[in-house]
Amino acid sequence: MEQLRKVLQSLMEFYKDTKMSQSPLALPNETEFRAYYALVFLRDHDVSRQLQTLSEDIFFSPPMTRSLRLRSLAQRGNDKFVQNNAEAAPNSFVRFFKEAQRSATFLEACILETWFGSIRTGALKAFRQALGVKAPQVSQVSVPILVRMLGFDDTEQFIAFCNYLALEVIEGEGEPKAIWFKRSVPWEGQSTSHESKPTC
Repeated sequence: MEQLRKVLQSLMEFYKDTKMSQSPLALPNETEFRAYYALVFLRDHDVSRQLQTLSEDIFFSPPMTRSLRLRSLAQRGNDKFVQNNAEAAPNSFVRFFKEAQRSATFLEACILETWFGSIRTGALKAFRQALGVKAPQVSQVSVPILVRMLGFDDTEQFIAFCNYLALEVIEGEGEPKAIWFKRSVPWEGQSTSHESKPTC
């Protein structure tokens, strides 16, 4: 992934230099690769500023509007390990996964998957902040609901992720039934950067 970042950064510099040259080249795939660039640097505020300077034909193209929509839905403001927290972020985790499943191309989905761990961590942290001081029957959320909301492939994948975060899994009849969100359980002591977290 680091190599992809470097390649895309170099490509953006090439696009910039080409447009400033006296005989600019035709760049038929520029829109597509700028959209990938926007997703690879999903939470980079400097990239957000760069995107605002794009020409209208690129900025309002379908690939770019799709990437910008996904970028806005992926922002979060509750990660103390990330400098690029988005202030007053809507934390639209459910909408992000629905949008990714509905509209992302295969290559876009591959890029987005590298961010799934961080986005899901933010979602579970938001649940913990909202429900952690509630009564047990309120602070427990059904496993099938969370699997569906956070775009997991299946229950096993979701439980593995919860175990990684040391969230308490409530079982019934030998099956995982709910997640108990307790503020007293310190599970955010690990880095939540998308590079270090599992994408499951």
